[in-house]
Amino acid sequence: MQIVSSKNEISLRDTQLAQLRKKNFDNSLLIKQLKCDSLNKQSLIEKNEHDLLENRKRGFFDVSKRQSNNLKNDIRQILNKVEYLLGTVDLRIHKVILYKQDNLIEQKPFFLEIKKQLNLTYTDEYFLCLKDRFNISDVLYNSLSKFFIPEVPSLHRLRKRRDLINKSLSITTIDDGFCVKAVDQIKMKIKTLIKNKLIREPVVKIKLSADGTNVARGLKLINFCFSIINEGKKSSGLNGQYTLGIFKVDEENYDSVKNWMSSASNIKI
Repeated sequence: MQIVSSKNEISLRDTQLAQLRKKNFDNSLLIKQLKCDSLNKQSLIEKNEHDLLENRKRGFFDVSKRQSNNLKNDIRQILNKVEYLLGTVDLRIHKVILYKQDNLIEQKPFFLEIKKQLNLTYTDEYFLCLKDRFNISDVLYNSLSKFFIPEVPSLHRLRKRRDLINKSLSITTIDDGFCVKAVDQIKMKIKTLIKNKLIREPVVKIKLSADGTNVARGLKLINFCFSIINEGKKSSGLNGQYTLGIFKVDEENYDSVKNWMSSASNIKI
């Protein structure tokens, strides 16, 4: 019986030993697999770091259009936060220009200038005149103004300016035509020229004129204008003629023109 029991114990130990060997083998395979996975992950991390460094080396002008647009949005958000902080001290950003770093000869602190008043080259009236002269639609002007902010006033700002100008004009009817108050209009123009230092003479010379034109068959118009001789060559050109009234006529004659000019200008001719 003891011999049988000993054989059973030996057989049990052999079985356990075989199981341990199998587990040891499985564990060694698992360790190898883990090592292999770890090496792959490490290689992937190194590759990502390398790609990240390469991307960092790429400049704004080297990335794709979508990436550059994303960078613009990020920069705009940063500047919006800066402008919000500047607003607390009654300041705002007028223009931000960023250059490629290669264009800088040497590294210097950026230039900062703070002005109490922004002096733009052109007024709202100038852009309003251009819009009307070249028949620029609201949609096109609104699209163009977004590319030149803030030099070009917004469409909403132009509309408000137009409303103010229209309210300041007192239009009256004379026969088959319309005119503004000539004296008030001339005074306003002279004040503007003096304010902008375009005329400096103590005496201002005004010339009244009327010119006929055929707009269409059977439609003839008389343009009643004035010019300021002090403006020099401009007064003889198209841009130096300022309209005071427009009249419809069947036939152009001196007596009717004389009557309209006297009535519209309140000046005896």
